[in-house]
Amino acid sequence: YSSLLLLGLAAALAYFNRATLSDTVKAGGDVSPVYLILLALIAVVLIFARGALVAATIPGLSIPRAALADQAALSAAYGIAVGGGPVGVAAKITMFRHWSISQSAIGASLVATAVIPTFTTWGPAVAVHLPMTVQGDASRVETLAVVVGVITIAFNIVFWTGVLYLNGPIHYIASVSQWLQRFVGRIIPTRWTKASKAVHAFDPKHFVHSTRGDLRTLFRARIVHMMSGATSVMLMSFCALFISLQAFE
Repeated sequence: YSSLLLLGLAAALAYFNRATLSDTVKAGGDVSPVYLILLALIAVVLIFARGALVAATIPGLSIPRAALADQAALSAAYGIAVGGGPVGVAAKITMFRHWSISQSAIGASLVATAVIPTFTTWGPAVAVHLPMTVQGDASRVETLAVVVGVITIAFNIVFWTGVLYLNGPIHYIASVSQWLQRFVGRIIPTRWTKASKAVHAFDPKHFVHSTRGDLRTLFRARIVHMMSGATSVMLMSFCALFISLQAFE
């Protein structure tokens, strides 16, 4: 089932990006086989590095399975022009549920894999360009990267500290979740029996509070693993970019 889902999503990705893939294949005809082999190796390592990040957020989940779920979500997100993000998340949730992973663990994983990469993405940019910005040697683009990076990192720290350790924000999120549940419950067609029952049976308040507890436990126990996985993904992405620039220059 999982393999067929991944193949279907990969086919969708190839179809919607067929023009880009065609241009890439044509350009690759003049590229040295050494670069192509290096890019293929980096791609394999990157797939499992992303899998390791997902696996770090769900103790007990193997890296191959985590990589499979992550690639299925990526294929759905990039292969569908409209609504790709939600479809990608839905694909990942479907596979997790198929593997009998608890709802709270899925929620904690989705949040963690969305938050951690923010720091590893913007952190290096700020670290590299901040001294140049302070000295007045940075370009306008470099200064903008520092400003956006600092604001993004600061916002994430303040927001998630408030969500995890203060009661006010989590109660507000729970209230909004309950309102959304009631709204969806009113607009969903009654003939969709299963979907309607699932919406009305869902307890958003309990889910939000349990997810917060799971996130706090997860960050305390696995923060080093998650940061290592996110850093590996970033490094492999940089390596792929560097090799690509060398190969297609």
